[in-house]
Amino acid sequence: MSTSVVENKRILILTNHLVVGGAEVYVLTVSQWLMEHGATVAIAASPREHVVQMSHGVAYHPIPLTDVRIGFPVAVLRVKRLVARFK
Repeated sequence: MSTSVVENKRILILTNHLVVGGAEVYVLTVSQWLMEHGATVAIAASPREHVVQMSHGVAYHPIPLTDVRIGFPVAVLRVKRLVARFK
């Protein structure tokens, strides 16, 4: 019996935002596929009013990734903490 390449992996996906659109649907589709093949998946994206519905089991972490001038230092620290926690 072969095992999946992603089985028992922890994957963090960073994206600017998760409003409804093609790239966002792709991120969620890939996340769902990864989970179905044994990975633990989390998505970090800028907080928005209308975030697309997350797939069951995908953790969402609001991190300011869009405003580079103001939010970038905060985003770097939050991503660093998230990665440390996610290991």
